[in-house]
Amino acid sequence: MKERATEPQVEPAPAADERAVSGAGMVAWAQTLQRTAGNRAARRVLSRAVEMRAPGRGEASAFERRGEFVDRINRQTPGVLYGLDENNLLTHEVLDASSIQNFDTKMMQFIDDTNLAPMRLITNAGLVDGQRLLIDSFNLAYVDLDDMLACSDLSFQMNLIHFLEERLAIPDYSRKIGTNIAGFNRAHRAGIAAETEHLRSVVGDPDIQFTFEEDQGNGRVVFGFRSRPGRYRIFHIFTRRTGGVQGGDVFVLKEGERRQISIEQFLEERATAATAAQVERERLQGATEHRAGGQSVPAP
Repeated sequence: MKERATEPQVEPAPAADERAVSGAGMVAWAQTLQRTAGNRAARRVLSRAVEMRAPGRGEASAFERRGEFVDRINRQTPGVLYGLDENNLLTHEVLDASSIQNFDTKMMQFIDDTNLAPMRLITNAGLVDGQRLLIDSFNLAYVDLDDMLACSDLSFQMNLIHFLEERLAIPDYSRKIGTNIAGFNRAHRAGIAAETEHLRSVVGDPDIQFTFEEDQGNGRVVFGFRSRPGRYRIFHIFTRRTGGVQGGDVFVLKEGERRQISIEQFLEERATAATAAQVERERLQGATEHRAGGQSVPAP
């Protein structure tokens, strides 16, 4: 997000013998799923790149809540189980390759990168230059856990993809934390490009393009995207919530309409339209049945 950080130096990462909280309930669920499905191909891949780290002494740490972050990541997808190892490095385990989506593909790329991208977890009470952050600080590697948890699922995915792409775009990023890191503009463009690609995957429209970002004041920040052939715009909007938290939501405005709708409603409308178009194609080809929900139903 828009960078407001300055140069305070960071303190060393916590000792390696401090154990991660990685969601025991989720792990048990995954183990049951594996046994039930007979999935013996699931494989733990130890991470090298994405680390959850405590901020400096006396800062507004959310490090003890890192399990909440991992649990939220796991709620995005059934295909991959994410966890933390003994060094608080993010891990991934493929449970169902057929369920892997773009979010998983990106996260596994990040995790298996050879660079190191720490996330120094803070609460919304943490300040930089007397101001609360919006999601993260590039120079200080902060991630505001409260902001992240206040976001909708798609906003959460886009934010995580964005700032990890930014950090991994900087060679030897972890050694530069706490300085005025050169290359932010280039890294920010890479983050925007990764967000745009994720939107294209989620919506199923390769024509989506990034158009603008704007701080509109009073805690409202907007990132805009557009599909000219699709005749709609997408807005990733951050607004201030109770307690000063800034959460993100994703909305769509179709050409010729005044009312924005949620991305979830938009995707449902697209799926319904695609099904109707498929049924019509099958009918015109002489089909008497249509497969829907794993069952055959009469074609109209």
